[in-house]
Amino acid sequence: MGAFYLFILACFIILLPSLTGKVGMGFQIPHLPRPLPKKYKLILRNHFPYYTNLELTKKKQFEKKVQRFIHLKEFIPRQMNRVTDEMKVLISACAVQLTFGYPNVFLSHFKRILIYPDAYYSTINNPLC
Repeated sequence: MGAFYLFILACFIILLPSLTGKVGMGFQIPHLPRPLPKKYKLILRNHFPYYTNLELTKKKQFEKKVQRFIHLKEFIPRQMNRVTDEMKVLISACAVQLTFGYPNVFLSHFKRILIYPDAYYSTINNPLC
């Protein structure tokens, strides 16, 4: 039974940096120098009800996490010309909503976000297609 707990502890230590956004001991992702731009806040207010229903202090936290997500990820257009600010903000807001109750979770294992104009079906998971 001791080997099982040792295995769980080893898995936790290996996965911890990717879950928390920390690299090595005591190093965190640097604080972002600027707040979320006003045009991004307007996109959230107009298109993201989860954000509009938050109290003011939670909105500020949400904005910081959205700004960090946008800053740390590369948004790559596929089968289209460019990624708009609205796309970046709304995709980032969805990711932040999923992790909002976890202050040190930044989904750091996702470096690039591929954006397709329509629904995307991957044949990797179903080789019969």
